[in-house]
Amino acid sequence: MTLERLNHGVERRIRRLKTRIVNARPSIQAVKNTMKEPIVGCEVGTFKGIHAEQILKTLPNLTRLYLVDPYTMYEGYTDFENPSNQLLSDAEKEAHTRLEPYKKRVVWVREKFKDEHIPEPLDFIYIDGQHTYAAVTHDIWHATRLVKPGGIIAGHDYYPVGHHLKAKFGVGDAVRDYFGVYHSWELNAWWHLVR
Repeated sequence: MTLERLNHGVERRIRRLKTRIVNARPSIQAVKNTMKEPIVGCEVGTFKGIHAEQILKTLPNLTRLYLVDPYTMYEGYTDFENPSNQLLSDAEKEAHTRLEPYKKRVVWVREKFKDEHIPEPLDFIYIDGQHTYAAVTHDIWHATRLVKPGGIIAGHDYYPVGHHLKAKFGVGDAVRDYFGVYHSWELNAWWHLVR
């Protein structure tokens, strides 16, 4: 294989990756397609702000997006193999820089997620914080107290029974147990439910 052909293959993979990042996740498309009034939403687990930016770009009628992320190590934190406060601090700086153009529509909540940190009902919430069973169950419990009837509770890293990544994340089990539903999505890791 020539170096030119190898470089072409790498460039093609990078373009595909960028395309995936630019496209809104299915639950945000559902919000866009079903909610026309001014929208208020929340993302739990903002990290570098990549998905938050896509939410803000996709939903021009989103008046407020609460971004919930403590950006600090806490007891039971397990989402990275070598987590550090420096990693989280760098991610927070990147998120603030990335979301600066949207600062009038963003409310930062630098805490672990609890419904009392959000002062108003929500049209949707996107859960992508810590991925343990206990953490996701906690986030869903608080989300159900905030999201309006007919609103969307959604998230990432849902894997069905039998999927090779299911053992790594507790998201799928938490969603199945909490809502009493089973989905066998094989092609993606997203989930959303209408409340």
